[in-house]
Amino acid sequence: MSVTRTEARLAESRREIERLGTLLAQRGSDYEALQRRLESLAAVEREVRERNAIYEDVIGRFRSLMDGGQLSVAIQRGRLVILLPQDVLFASGSATLGREGQTVLRQVAEVLSAFPERQFQVEGHTDDVPIATERFPSNWELSSARALAVVRLLTQSGVAPDA
Repeated sequence: MSVTRTEARLAESRREIERLGTLLAQRGSDYEALQRRLESLAAVEREVRERNAIYEDVIGRFRSLMDGGQLSVAIQRGRLVILLPQDVLFASGSATLGREGQTVLRQVAEVLSAFPERQFQVEGHTDDVPIATERFPSNWELSSARALAVVRLLTQSGVAPDA
């Protein structure tokens, strides 16, 4: 084999080594990106498993209230939602919690207080009877007063006020 031919093969081998080195670096970057994505997905999976465990725990704790028609539990937009029928909580046009509503909310508070790391949101609603009294000029004021009544009872029953 001639020196020229050997030098050409050597140059070709160097180019191939360079090409393979570039390819290896690219594959290494791809691998690292895939590894980060896999870690991210594993974190999401852990969070989903934790939420599912909490959901199952809450369902178990609320089973008797659910069976009695005093509340229902659902998942809406990734959030656990506890729905209490209006007639369980308030009389029409009133923001005063009824006896049954107080009892149910105390049981709800007992369950929610077991999850101090979670945040809770209370929404007030009204019936579909328009209201226009001195205390409640509109259904908006009534629904706000109802939400406040629920929040007060929950916090008095052990749910952290900043939860």
